[in-house]
Parts: sequence; structure tokens; C-alpha cells
Amino acid sequence: MLRSTDSTRLPISPKLPHGLSRSWCLVACLVLANLGPVAAADDASSDVRLEASWSQEVWSEALAGNADRCLGLLQQAPAGLTVANPPLAVALQQYNQNRSLAESEVLADRTWAWDRVEQDIDEGQPVLALQDLIRVQTTWVDPAELLNDSKAVALIEEVEGLAAKYETEGDLLKARQALYLLNTIYDGVQTRDGEDASSTKGRRDEYEQRLRVLGRKVQILSLYAPAQFHEMRKDWAVSLGEGEDFPDFNPNTVLDWREVTRGITEVPLLLGMRRSVTSHMDGPSWRPLLMEALRTAREFSSLPRLATVDDFSGLADPEKVALWEEAIDSLMTSVELDPRVDFRRAREVMGQLLDTNTRSVQIPTPALVKEIGDAALTSLDDYTGFIWPDEVRRFQQNTEGNFVGIGVQIRKAEDGGILVVAPLEESPAWKLGIQNKDVIVSVDGTLVADWSLNDAVDRITGTEGSTVRLEVRRPDVEELMVFDVPRQRIEIPSVKGFQILERDEDGKPTWDWRLDSESKIGYFRLNQFARNSHLDLIKAWNTLCSQFDSEPSGVVLDLRGNPGGLLESAAAITNLFLREGTVVTQESPGGRIERRVWARPDGNVFGEVPVVVLVDEGSASASEIVSGALQAHRRAVVVGERTFGKGSVQTVQPAGRETFAKITEQYYRLPSIGDQPGRMVHKKLNAKVWGVDPQVEVWLPEGAEERRRGTWRMSDLRYAPSLNDPELLDEDGTDAPEDVSDPEDDSSEEPAAAKSPYAIEEVELGFDPNRTIEEGLDPALEFARLLLIVRGSEAQP
Repeated sequence: MLRSTDSTRLPISPKLPHGLSRSWCLVACLVLANLGPVAAADDASSDVRLEASWSQEVWSEALAGNADRCLGLLQQAPAGLTVANPPLAVALQQYNQNRSLAESEVLADRTWAWDRVEQDIDEGQPVLALQDLIRVQTTWVDPAELLNDSKAVALIEEVEGLAAKYETEGDLLKARQALYLLNTIYDGVQTRDGEDASSTKGRRDEYEQRLRVLGRKVQILSLYAPAQFHEMRKDWAVSLGEGEDFPDFNPNTVLDWREVTRGITEVPLLLGMRRSVTSHMDGPSWRPLLMEALRTAREFSSLPRLATVDDFSGLADPEKVALWEEAIDSLMTSVELDPRVDFRRAREVMGQLLDTNTRSVQIPTPALVKEIGDAALTSLDDYTGFIWPDEVRRFQQNTEGNFVGIGVQIRKAEDGGILVVAPLEESPAWKLGIQNKDVIVSVDGTLVADWSLNDAVDRITGTEGSTVRLEVRRPDVEELMVFDVPRQRIEIPSVKGFQILERDEDGKPTWDWRLDSESKIGYFRLNQFARNSHLDLIKAWNTLCSQFDSEPSGVVLDLRGNPGGLLESAAAITNLFLREGTVVTQESPGGRIERRVWARPDGNVFGEVPVVVLVDEGSASASEIVSGALQAHRRAVVVGERTFGKGSVQTVQPAGRETFAKITEQYYRLPSIGDQPGRMVHKKLNAKVWGVDPQVEVWLPEGAEERRRGTWRMSDLRYAPSLNDPELLDEDGTDAPEDVSDPEDDSSEEPAAAKSPYAIEEVELGFDPNRTIEEGLDPALEFARLLLIVRGSEAQP
């Protein structure tokens, strides 16, 4: 689906009917029949001027972000131009055909998802119904409108009531699931529309605060009382009808909290807080940090299951708990009312807290310090936090580049799992089919629950050549998926082309960089911003020019799913397309510019070639710098979805013996557009503006997006040795489909009519990428190609 800046959404088809003729002559005739009579010969010179003006105007409106105007112009192509340019005629006809069919598929998917919602409600499963309602939301033209539907309103109110009930009863996992879904459906409104009504924002703020509290409680319980937490998860599974095969608790597969907290003392607690107060970008004060630490300390006594653990038995004594809670309440009141809270006052408060702990519940000091320290610093942003002694070695390995893993970028999921932001292409994880938005629920049989990101990295990485087993939950796939992923040194090729022509004996591909040979449009897919990525891109450019025997008329730079990388690489790649001007600035507190990165004329290798940049929610960090800078300088049209919003710089500062504080000190700001200040990339809490908004937004319902990713993944395995890997293939030699039910089998639990129209029966390995455009499987790329064909037609005689 395609959206303009004024929220008008128009469909781009995910499928081209097989009956449509591929004959350029026939298609040109069809276009002419719709567009009107061919101009007379004596008006030829006038037509040339009209056609050039039309092409230029389409491109200019796209650059300006006027998607409605751009789309309107595409429906008014000059007749003479379509006759003289058959590729343009084909692309326009295909585009119009696909738009119509896309709308039909979206409506069919919406109907399918609504049926599931009603079925869940009839079966007394309101939480599952809300989960399916979120699927409905991905197909809705106006996500906010869905929240006014009477069924949706009633369902949301019911789940809100259940969430409150579960919280009161201490049923942490059920409460967290319900709140996560509630937050997701309201977040869908803000994310898609970029606007946040006060009522919606108020709900989201409430849900996020409650989720943070629940998340801390679950994290504490999962680390310090793993057996008890396992029983809680089993109870939850039983309530969902999934308890029969729930595994028994295995103490050998859980983290030992004593090892995790070894070497932690109270000294780094204040030092790390002081570093954040003096250095953090947002200039926090001591008061909120202390309040967050005290609230977290009090949460220890709200976990009766934790009190059954020997080392935390003091929490089972009502008198000791009362003393503990009264002391914390008193400290919170004093901090709240104190007109001046500085380092000296913070030291007094933390000293009194630790002293009270010794006199009352006797929580192990390393555990208490770790939890309240983590809570305080991570309350500032997702990337600020402590690096405790147990984590230092791993952190140093990662920063030094000595990394052995499976090739995924991860972050915390709000429901407690580990969310895959993006698998690195050609990494072990990517080759086995792990995808963006997959949630890792267990590692080597250990439930991740609310592991920190450091915990997850520590357990997923390991010795080169070893294997790690991941259980993964995928949206809209009922059963957990299991992957046995080999660990290896991650050396991912950063630049890919449109399709693989062949592979050498070692499996190294030879790429075809041509997206459209007739119109001379090139295609570069950048997977990461490594040290030599700009050199790899120059090599790809030179090969493309050789394949065309000339420079291309336009190129597509695909940054979808690119998690980022080095700032220097992003600057160099931007410079390839940009002759001069600011690429990005780094700002410290108060908006002071600490660094400005410029484009240099000698770095402008690609000249003025027209560019379309593709982005999506997985485009982060360096991807946002490149796309945002080219957009700001009106050097490229950005097409796709709003980007991730990771635009911050962290420094690591010592905070005591073998302990460090990683603190966000600067934010990236994109170049200014006209008189407007440059956009801040980073997504801050409750922000309305972040990342890069495309000039032309092309979005896909969830099922269609999964289909697009699957076809590209299979295409990139073309001619790969892994085609014969029995772990990757079904018996028939195809990739294992997500939905294998037989539409002719009456015993299937779900009849064919109840399937999503996007369900993939099978996608063959080595999938022909040309079909992604011909069959409308990648509408963003289809639109980019059409736009560049139009732009190139301006130069034709």
C-alpha cells in the first residue's frame, strides 16, 4: 500500500494476473486506449516539451513529498511518451493493474483476520482476540478508525479489565501479555500515522509505565528464583491449553545469579549515576534516578515467589518486610520533597537504603545493587546502562571486533522475549530463515523470560563451530519454531545486487546489478555499514556501468532491514551521491554541535544519477543518516516506511573496579531542510517525530511483508551449496512453508477459505527476483523502478 504525506493511502498490487500480456506493443495500446489519442505529427515538438515537463514534474513532486500529486501525474502520462518508451508503458500498466489487485487482497486479509477475532471471542479468548485484532489493524487504511469500532472498543475494555485483574492477583505473565497487546494496538496508531491524540497518548503512557514495572518484576523473579518462575510459566501455559508438553525445570540450563552478580559492590552505583547526571544528553537530575532506584528496591517485597528462595527468605518475614517498605516510602517522600537533591544527598539515600536492607529483609547486596542500578540508568534511554564485571569481557570482545555469533541484531521485546530487529544477510541466522520481528523465547532450552540484552548476547554467542538452539515465536505462526544455528565469525558482505548470476567453487556469488536492463536502472542492496562498504559500492557501480556499457539512468539503494554500522561508512556512502553539504551533525546537551560531517567534491563518485532509497522499520542508525541526508538535500526520493529511530552516540566511562557506565552523550541530527531545523533521528520515550519519514510511504500488511521477505531470502540462496541441505529443505526440495495445510484435505483444522490471502504454500529456493516486480510481491521496489523509468524518460529524444 502507498501513502502520501496527507495520509491518503493508495494500493500497489502484490500480484500481477497471469493472463496479462507481456507484449510491449499490446500493453502500449492498452495504455493509449486509456490515455487518449496519439498526438498529430505536426505537434511533435510540442509533445516533446510536454513529455519532458511531465517527467520532470513527477520526479519533482516525489522529491518534495507530494505523493498525491505524484500519483495523480502518473495517471496522466502523455500518450506520445508511452508509445516512444515501451518500458514506461509496461510499468504504468502493471502499476495500475497491481494497485487494483492489492486492494482486493487487503480486503480479503482483513476479512480473514476479523473472522479469527470473532472466533476467539466466541471461544472465550479475549486476549487472543486482541492479538488477532492487531492483525486486522495492519490492514486498516486509518488505524485510529479501527479503535472506534464497537467490537474493538468492547474487546479492548474487556482486556483492560483482565489486565487489572491479573496485576492485582500477581499473575505477572498474563498481565504483561494483556498490557503488551493493549500497548501495541495503540502504538500502531501512532506509528502508522505519526500523530498521537491526547487520549491515545495517555493510554500508551499508562500501559508503558505498567509494562516497565511488570518487566522489572519478571526479570527479578526469572534471575533470582528460576524454579519458581518456571512454575509460573507452566501455570500460564496450562491456562492457554499448552501445558501438557511443558518441559520440566532443569537447573543446569539457567543462569546462576551468583555468577551474574559476582564482583558487584555498592561503590559503582553512585559513580555510574553521577556519570549519567553529568554526561547524559538529556541532562537528567538526581531526583528521578533515585526515585527509580527506590521504586525498584520496593518491588522485591511484592514478589511472594521470590521469598521462597533461601537467599531471599527475609522477604517472607512480615515484620521485616514492613520495616523495609516503610523505610523506602519515607525515603521516596523525602527525595520528592527535598528542594535540592545532589550527589551528597544521593549518597545519604543509598546509604540508608543499604543499611535498612541489612537490618530487615537482607536481600543479597550484589543483587540489590544490580537491579536498582540497572533500573536507574535504563530509565534514561534504552542504550544507557551499567556494564557489570560479568559483562566486561564480552563487551570488550564486541567492540574489538572479535565476534563469534549467529548474525542477528536484537533488542528487548515488551512482552519479555528477545526481539530480532534484523538478521544480517548471509549470516547463519539469516540462512536458516530467522526474520525481523521474530521473538526468541528460549536459548538452548532456557527460557529467556526477561533476560537483559547482555544475558541474551552472552548465551547466544559462543565458541566458533558450536551450535545454539533457539526457540522462536513468529507473528501469526501458532507453534514455536526451532532453529539449530551454528556459531561462526560474522563477516557479512555488505553490498548485494538484484540477482545472482552464478557462484564460484567457494559459493561466492557473481551479482547482476541491473534492476531494469531496458531502462538502465541499477540496484544496490546494502546490508550493513562496514569499514569498506563504500569501496564495495564503488566496485558494484563500476560493474554495473560495464553491464550497461554506460552509466545507469537511475539507481535504487535498498536499505531495508539494514541495522546500521559505522558513522564513517555512512558518511562516505552519502558522499558518493552528494557533492557538498552537511551529512549529519552530532549534538550534545543544549544543542551544542560537537561534530559536523561534510560531503566533499572528491567523494562524489556517482555524480548526479537519480536515486530512490528504500527504507523500512528495520532501517536504523547509519541507514537513517544516509537516507535522511539524501532526502534533506533533495538528492533522492525515499520510499517505504518510517525508519527505526536509533540516532544516538554512547561513551563508556569507568564507574569503579571492573564496572563501567555506558551513557548516551550525543544525538545525531540530519541536515536542515530550508528554514526548518534538521530532524532528530533518535526515538525518545513518547516521541512523535523520529527516524526518517519517506516522501512516499509504501506499507504492507503483515502477511504481505512476510511474503516479500521470504521471496528475497529464497532468491539470495540461488545457486548456493545449501540448496541440498536437508536441514533447510522439505522432502520435495522446497523451503519449508509457513502454512502446510492441504486445501483439499477435509481433515485440515483450518479450511482453505479461512486462510490469509498472503499465506505461502511454498517458495522455491532460488526464487526468480524478477517476479517480485512482475507479480507485485515488492511494491516499494516496483514503485521505485517506475519512478526512475519516468525520470529517465525526460532525457529520451
